[in-house]
Amino acid sequence: MVLELVYAPSDERAELAKQLQAKIEDYWPLLTMRVRAAAPPKGAAGRCGRADAFDLLWVERWGASRHSSVLHPPVAQPAGAPLPSLRALLTCVRKKIEGNGILENLALTL
Repeated sequence: MVLELVYAPSDERAELAKQLQAKIEDYWPLLTMRVRAAAPPKGAAGRCGRADAFDLLWVERWGASRHSSVLHPPVAQPAGAPLPSLRALLTCVRKKIEGNGILENLALTL
């Protein structure tokens, strides 16, 4: 399993990404973390090519296949929305690791 953080190129987002990477490496040293600036979209525009991207992805590889789930943002954010707090991002990761995200999603749909 790999945690991937894709962010729009900006100093503010790069700093938050660096802080998150350091915290995750401290808390979960066996978790692989990749951090990269979003590339401009080529052909089909993807989420990670947006100018306001700050997407935290949980990537699972099973053989040749790849499955990604978005941990943040859980829903589309309006343009210009403030960046998430470091604590909120760490909570997303913890919920995924502990499996609590499923219970939270069920509670929201009931």
